[in-house]
Order: sequence, then structure tokens, then C-alpha cells
Amino acid sequence: MILDLSIIIVNYNVRFFLEYCLLSVRNAAKEITVQIIVVDNASKDSDYNWLCHRFPEVTFIQNKENLGFGSANNVGISLAEGKYVLFLNPDTLVPDNALKDCLSFFENHADCGALGVHMMDGKGQFLPESKRSNPTPSVSFYKFSGLEKRFPTSRRFGQYALGFLDKNENHPVPILAGAFMMVRKSLLDQVGGFDEAFFMYGEDIDLSFRLQNNTGFKNYFLGKIKILHFKGESSKQDAVHYNKIFNEAMGVFVKKYYSNSKAFMMRTAIGMGTTVKNFALSTKVKVKKKEGIQSMYLMGDMCTLTALREKLHLTQPDIIIASEEKNARTIVLCIGKSFTYQDSLDLLSNRKWLQLVMWYDPTSNFLIGSNDKDETGIVLETN
Repeated sequence: MILDLSIIIVNYNVRFFLEYCLLSVRNAAKEITVQIIVVDNASKDSDYNWLCHRFPEVTFIQNKENLGFGSANNVGISLAEGKYVLFLNPDTLVPDNALKDCLSFFENHADCGALGVHMMDGKGQFLPESKRSNPTPSVSFYKFSGLEKRFPTSRRFGQYALGFLDKNENHPVPILAGAFMMVRKSLLDQVGGFDEAFFMYGEDIDLSFRLQNNTGFKNYFLGKIKILHFKGESSKQDAVHYNKIFNEAMGVFVKKYYSNSKAFMMRTAIGMGTTVKNFALSTKVKVKKKEGIQSMYLMGDMCTLTALREKLHLTQPDIIIASEEKNARTIVLCIGKSFTYQDSLDLLSNRKWLQLVMWYDPTSNFLIGSNDKDETGIVLETN
């Protein structure tokens, strides 16, 4: 029997977030047949005996060295048995209906070869890289110079992230994000998976480009299906370093797809844009106050909420459990039978809290959250 879906997760030093990702996937996969493959790129923080015991349905592959994102995904592709393949980042939460709804879209749209979804960060903000355009010289310059960020909905300057397209609707788009990219397995076999010349960044652009241009199928962005992506947790790069690595990845892309004259224009556009943006970043002073998790407001499933309150009283006695949401620095969403991952993401999308938002699953021994899409995540143990 052919499985509905193979899910490939490449992990690197995000054990706590990986656990929550797998918990959400387990819940979202109840009504479909799935194969889950975790490929670890020589992480230093993972206890695989513990993970294998925790998730016996998952196939864990341990690389002896960090092969890069694309190469590690190709290891997973070689084992994939599903009709469709989902590339999923380990620092994501997948709501209850997302996988089933994505598969339904494929079945109802014969021209769809790959799809991505509406990704939100830990504060419920839309991540613009959920949908992107081809990185032409002009598009790349607008992106790297910061013009796109300043005029995100402009049809001229906002082309990279297609900011003029409604983020809550479905659209055919050129480029999808590797954090959540679902593809027909037959097309992956046809185009050959990820190009391993890309170590980190750019490989999803390259794969999207080949899928759309070499197969006769379209890439779709599904704006009504939302997932959570704690962006930055699995890469942990500062802005200037990110620009450098992304610049190098785009250099690989340029060399692969552009002739000498266009390649020169592309490199010039990226170089000029990066120089402008790095100067702006270097002259911008950020003052951040480290605010501890001093007070929490718990909401969600009452059974989970009650158990967590008792745990925190024993293990984190300095934390105040607030009786009103407005008095808390941290909002904790308690997952359970009456409050699912789907409910938590729906609430996050509608509320847009100013406080730190964290998640607690009663089958876990810690809470996770992220205060900013450009910062690393936060973990609080409860045992």
C-alpha cells in the first residue's frame, strides 16, 4: 500500500522544539497514513535513545557530520514511500487539519506540483518568506537593499515576498519555503531532489525553480492553512551573518542559472543591496532588556492548566501565576483534549499578544516559545 505522505524533518541542535514538532505532527496525522523521518545533522544536544522511546513511529537517521539542509533532506527522500513528501523544519507546530487539507488541495488541483502554507512566527506575525518570487537582479537588489521591507506591498519593490498578494488567500507562486514544502514524490524523482551544492539557504529556491520550470506543474501558496514557525531557532544567525550566508547561496544560484552578462548584473545587484543593508544594520543600535519569565497567565485546556499550575508551584516557585491576562508577562497556551494545537494557532492568529507566548503539552516536561522571529527560542523545564 502506498502511504499518503512522507514527512522529512532535518534536525540540528533543537531537541526541545523537535519534540513539540513531532507531537503536533502526530496529532495532525491521525486521519492519514504517514511515514515520519528525522534526519539529524550531527547535533550535540539530542538524546536519541530518549527520542526513539518517545516516538517509536518515527525513523531516526543520525549523520556523523553536518551535511547541510539539502543533502540531509535527500537522505530522507531516499527512504520516502509516500505519494507526497513534506519537508518540515523541526521548529514548527502543525495544527490538526493542516496535513489533511494540503493533501485535499493536491487531489482537487491536478496542476499542483508543490505547495507551501501561511507561516506565522511565535507572536502570530505572518512570515513573508512563505511566498516568494524568482530572484532576478532587480528583485534581489530590492530585497537586499531594504527597499522591499520599506515598501512591502509595492508591485515593484515588494516582488521578492510578493507582498501585494493577499496572505490569507491561495495563489500560484514561483518560490516556496523549505520550512514547509509539500511535493508530489513523482516530481522529486523527476527533478532529482535538492541540489547539494547549496549547504544552507537557497536550496528551497532552487528546488522550487526546477519544480515549476521543468515539470509542467505549478507551485501554490495556501494562505488559509496556517502553521507556526519559530523562525531563527534552527539557524540562530544574526542579521549580518545571515546576509553573508544567503549572499553566498545566491551566488551558487546565479552561477547555475544565469549567463555571464546576467550573472554579472545579478552579483552586482546582490552585492550592492547587501552592502547597503549591512551598513544600515551596523549603524542601528538595538537595546534589548532581558525580561525573565516572572509572571504567567495560563489558558487553554483546564486539566492541562491545573496540572501545570501545580508543577510550576513545585519546580518554579519564583513564577507568579497571574489571575488576569493583562498582568502577565507570559501567556501559556495549554494543549489538551479541549484545546488543541489547531485552537492555539487560531487564537494566536487572532489575538496578536504583546507578551511572550509559550506552549505546554501535558506529555512534555517543558514549555517552548519565542519572543521574536529574529531571536532564538525560550525553553522552560517543569520537572
